[in-house]
Amino acid sequence: MRIILFLSLIGCTVFAVSAQDDEGPYKGKFIGKINSYHHQVSGDVYAVDEYTLLLTKFNYDGNGADTFFWAGAANRPGPQGFIVSDEYGKTNVLERYFNKDFTLTLPEKKKLTDIKWFAIYDIWSQNTFGDIYIPEDFEPPTVQKIGKLAAKSNMISSGKIEVLDAKSIRINNLFYDGKAKDAYFVAGIGPLPNSKGHKIPDEYGYLDSLRAYKNQTITLELPGDLTVFNIDWLSIFDFENKANLGSILITSGLNVPPSLVKVIPHKNDLPNCLQLHRDFQVSWEIFGPAITIQLAGQIKEDEYMAFGLSGSPEKSQMLGADVAVAYIHEYRGLATDYNITALTAVNIPRIIITKRTFSNYN
Repeated sequence: MRIILFLSLIGCTVFAVSAQDDEGPYKGKFIGKINSYHHQVSGDVYAVDEYTLLLTKFNYDGNGADTFFWAGAANRPGPQGFIVSDEYGKTNVLERYFNKDFTLTLPEKKKLTDIKWFAIYDIWSQNTFGDIYIPEDFEPPTVQKIGKLAAKSNMISSGKIEVLDAKSIRINNLFYDGKAKDAYFVAGIGPLPNSKGHKIPDEYGYLDSLRAYKNQTITLELPGDLTVFNIDWLSIFDFENKANLGSILITSGLNVPPSLVKVIPHKNDLPNCLQLHRDFQVSWEIFGPAITIQLAGQIKEDEYMAFGLSGSPEKSQMLGADVAVAYIHEYRGLATDYNITALTAVNIPRIIITKRTFSNYN
């Protein structure tokens, strides 16, 4: 038998969100387009939360003498205002921008409700190159509380459930006895929870049947393209008995911040696939005497993913196993073959491994 192993590494990135509608990713609450007066200033402005603005497709020719991002509570832009740091947290004179997307955070914990306008303003000439006004009744996106789990069985209860952003839901004080053999967090569409919904990874990112919870507060991240805008309910659902053990309806049109999770499309080239973790999947194909296995994972520089052949022909066993380990070093994806020769423990279990090469086995 011949085994072919492919490893796909996807580096972690933040900024970007899942789609809310056909216009593209949900960016927050739209404030409006920048009014352009000079120096080719233009762009769209969104509220990410009560402290943060998102500028998209922003343009400025960079030719102002003493120009800054500027905000204030006066009736219109002028000397009575304050500098807003740029996307790097610096208060340097603005340089050229071309069709750029970035976020800006108001200084000293000021809120969007504390200002009346945001501008691109030249202090030396006291000219406004572009501005946008914040509506008086504007409500920035914020965490939304939507109620508690409606319990059906298995001692399920919870405190208030909070929608943190477009993809994150926090369940406070969750109780569940863990006795259902095939129960998962599930989200879907329709008036009632059902088995056609999407399984949601647990708070650690795993897609295993749920354990017991005793007054625990957990945060769930909706996978893939799912957001709170395209689901109607969240449930603890028992697939074995096709029963809803406890659920809550998701309020439509929630005014919540956008998610900072980037959804990276990944196409499987092999016919069989299993999602093992929120950031990790395995796919495979058997053709004659050959088995082709592909791992795909989204990992950080201090993480790795691995696939191993059991050290025993009769059971799953790590000791004596051959393991291929893939990781990212700077900008390169690397894979190394190891043989596990011993197990030991120092506070937590640790694997002692010795290096060997792929050429040592077929």
